Amino acid sequence: MYKALCEQLQAKTPIRKEDIMIIVQFNGPEDWSFSSGQSWKDEMEII
Repeated sequence: MYKALCEQLQAKTPIRKEDIMIIVQFNGPEDWSFSSGQSWKDEMEII
């Protein structure tokens, strides 16, 4: 998947595949926010 993504980006943009770095990061609910800068925790307290 990552190789194909890099090849497609290189083919369709001026970005070289050697210059691409893919980072996969998993975030928990506490890392998310909603509109007006309210955090996930603040939003859950309203519900």
